[in-house]
Amino acid sequence: MFTDEWAEFRDEIQHVAETHNWTTSERDSVMNALTSLPDTSAKLIWQHYAERGREFIRHNLHRNVKPKPT
Repeated sequence: MFTDEWAEFRDEIQHVAETHNWTTSERDSVMNALTSLPDTSAKLIWQHYAERGREFIRHNLHRNVKPKPT
């Protein structure tokens, strides 16, 4: 996943995921978000985010990003 346009964000994403003190509520929220993803591959979902551009990625890196409308 962390190739091409995502490479510059890899270290930051991994650091936040590893050092964040995850609450039960946050874990539940992540699991609910994962189960509500559209029936498409993760690669396609990340490609849709990447298509929105570097500024979108930087702005939303630590936010709950909604799927791109189809």
